[in-house]
Amino acid sequence: MRVLIADKQTITRSALAALLQTSAVITVAGETASAEEIVPLALKLRAQVTVIDGDSLGRQGFEAATRLSVDVPACRSLILSSAATLGHLHQVATMRASGFLLKDVSAARLIQAIREIAGGYHVVDCRFTMAQRGTPRHLTARELDVLRLVADGADVHEIARQLSLATGTVRNNLSRIVNKFNARTRVDAVRVGRELGVI
Repeated sequence: MRVLIADKQTITRSALAALLQTSAVITVAGETASAEEIVPLALKLRAQVTVIDGDSLGRQGFEAATRLSVDVPACRSLILSSAATLGHLHQVATMRASGFLLKDVSAARLIQAIREIAGGYHVVDCRFTMAQRGTPRHLTARELDVLRLVADGADVHEIARQLSLATGTVRNNLSRIVNKFNARTRVDAVRVGRELGVI
């Protein structure tokens, strides 16, 4: 299996490469510190799995996993994270990565996960699943637009003008956002949205 490693930190990237090379079935085809290089490198190197550090590359790394699934469908992706944070849980649920593991897994489990992902399976650390039970429900694209404008300080009338909506429709969207986020107010909903990394 040809594996691409994406991690901003040289030491951890090199350590991961050395670990994966201990497997007889894995070849580290390349490394990158840039999320922007993931898709073109995966294509050029004919990588079958890209291992992406979700901590150092952040949202750009998760977005690269989605682009991979569209532009290089033969290459699947595995996200590594140090913790199951709210932001990561949102990305887990909405992006198109093939696997998510916390970094404290054993080397054997990591290698097994890469093999499973290359074989077409999805792998999700059970601790993500457990933590996700308390995660707010997802917003629609329109609700995200409304929330982002609220975060920018726009009032109902300004949001209605910018999105070409009736003010009543904007208010309905705001009510749904507050309910989905289990928030108390619009301001609280913006706070939750920032914690989730959607604004």
